[in-house]
Amino acid sequence: MKQHELLMIEMVEKQILKPHYKDYTIEEGDDPPDYLLTINNEKIALELTNISSLIEVNGELKNSIEFIIPLDSIIESLNDRFSSFLNPKYNLLLIIILPVINYRKFNLSIYKAVKNLLLTDYLVESEGSIIICDNYIRWKKVDNLSSIPRIRFMESFDDKHSVVVDNQITNMLIKSIKLKSKKMENLSSTYMSQKWLCLRSNYFLATKHDYSLAFDNLNIEHDFNKILIIDNDNEVIEYNFVQP
Repeated sequence: MKQHELLMIEMVEKQILKPHYKDYTIEEGDDPPDYLLTINNEKIALELTNISSLIEVNGELKNSIEFIIPLDSIIESLNDRFSSFLNPKYNLLLIIILPVINYRKFNLSIYKAVKNLLLTDYLVESEGSIIICDNYIRWKKVDNLSSIPRIRFMESFDDKHSVVVDNQITNMLIKSIKLKSKKMENLSSTYMSQKWLCLRSNYFLATKHDYSLAFDNLNIEHDFNKILIIDNDNEVIEYNFVQP
């Protein structure tokens, strides 16, 4: 399972499942779905994905996912080396501003920087920042809901590299919903009573209000009973839909 998907399911459990459902289980699915939830003996298929925005690099528009994928392997290597350094109560969340231009140099430097962090500020502080190869990285301790603490990451963007595109929020939602609807269309309704979709936003300009407006104007058919948006503040926003 990819790093960003692990972070997403932890947020869904903490903000949606634990507060509202007494009897639930979570297990990895067969892709599709990414996860299989059981709530009060009801089977629910849960699909996870990033909402990919566009960023400008050297005057060219690029999909932000191009810069996210290499970070998965870097963070996984950090876990192999340093997960034993973590407080069992907390995951270490690294918030990395994209784009990282030189991944090779970044990869070589991040191990020393994270090890130094875990031996110093991490022991006494709950959050802070570090600089790696001119990349400003915020870090914070977040509650660990699993048995083993992990190093996680989420991406962010600054004004210099982000682009405002007309109707981008609505277009990103439509693209993601269509893609995941097609992926989930062959799941048996006799086996799965509901389908949920969780989308994580990396579009720094989008607010909770922006997503509410986008959903109000979303003219697209789908069969999801619930769509969850994880916004830039890591708040899970819930939208429910009545299906025939």
